[in-house]
Amino acid sequence: PTPVQVETIPLFLGHKDVVVEAMTGSGKTLAFCLPIIEILERRIRQERRPWHAQEIGALIIVPTRELALQIEECLSSIL
Repeated sequence: PTPVQVETIPLFLGHKDVVVEAMTGSGKTLAFCLPIIEILERRIRQERRPWHAQEIGALIIVPTRELALQIEECLSSIL
């Protein structure tokens, strides 16, 4: 893990608001994608039921299409 990930992932998993400013390639995208996946999977394990099509598990708002595509690629590669 990168220093950004080491510092931020525990905060995200603790449901804290986090603002990160770091260089490109520092692992910011993965630093928030991994906690989202963990929180959603934890909910499935605890409630023992899958997500339904009409449920929203996470909403990610980004300022540019380029960043949205980068996040989609990151999440798709993990899932």
